[in-house]
Amino acid sequence: MATGTLRQTAKISALDAARGVFFIIVGLAIRSALLFLLGPPYTFRFYYRLFITFAFLFTAFRFTHGIAVVYEFEKRATETATTPSSMKVEIVFALFALEAIFLFLMAERLGKPQSFAIWTASLLVADLGYISVSKTLKDAGFFKLLWPGYWLDR
Repeated sequence: MATGTLRQTAKISALDAARGVFFIIVGLAIRSALLFLLGPPYTFRFYYRLFITFAFLFTAFRFTHGIAVVYEFEKRATETATTPSSMKVEIVFALFALEAIFLFLMAERLGKPQSFAIWTASLLVADLGYISVSKTLKDAGFFKLLWPGYWLDR
């Protein structure tokens, strides 16, 4: 095997591992959210817990779908590149893991709105970081993503 092929295989394996870690941690977050829903009745009314849990699950499923799509995008980019960047794959791995961790921490804080908001903001920052690194939006840079006019133009 050529050295380039070995590097591509290693980078694709790293992406596979990142995806696997993401799905495992998000699975644990979903379990945590469901335990919140079925938690003791004296903490919050059931309808409140149902609404919060549904909103979290929707967010978790949306991010999971996004990670699956992005994984295929990154895998294809790594396969077709003659010299895929190791640094980019490592950053993508780290951001996948960060997003999963923040989703898990959100699930653990469903009953604590201030903590939940902090972890939600952290998740969004990690997502913006991923978008700027991966170039899934071709003209996106980190600071450009923070500018509201960019989103209005799109």
